[in-house]
Amino acid sequence: MSLKIGFIGAFNENLGVSGGQITASLNILNSNISSFVDWVLIDSTQNSLDRSFISRSISSFKRFVLLFKILVRNKPDAFLIFSASGFSFFEKSFAVLLCRVFGVPVIFALRGSGIKRYGVFMRFVVALLCVPASRIALQSEYWVGFY
Repeated sequence: MSLKIGFIGAFNENLGVSGGQITASLNILNSNISSFVDWVLIDSTQNSLDRSFISRSISSFKRFVLLFKILVRNKPDAFLIFSASGFSFFEKSFAVLLCRVFGVPVIFALRGSGIKRYGVFMRFVVALLCVPASRIALQSEYWVGFY
């Protein structure tokens, strides 16, 4: 029996945007783990490098609706949520919280170094928003002391 795992990540290589999120997301999908996991994907690939707040908010809202439907209909065993910094971090933090409200464990994979530039108050907020996650996945040991 396969595990049903929800995965919020960047999967669309055809949008002309490339980078670490897409590479990491696709590497997981193309790894051996996929032989015993049924993935339920939510694509959060940015469609351009210069998006307005309204455009980001609309995309985020659509992903929340999809996440809600997946949590109700598919009842995943767990969720893997990739996040960059900035708006992505706050959006994905609320996705983590929604999953936890539904009793679904979450691995929150923080991949954005922009958080490092935040001030003390925002670093506290970031740490607070990470609390609902079942596990935090970081890129290296360096980030353990940061979070």
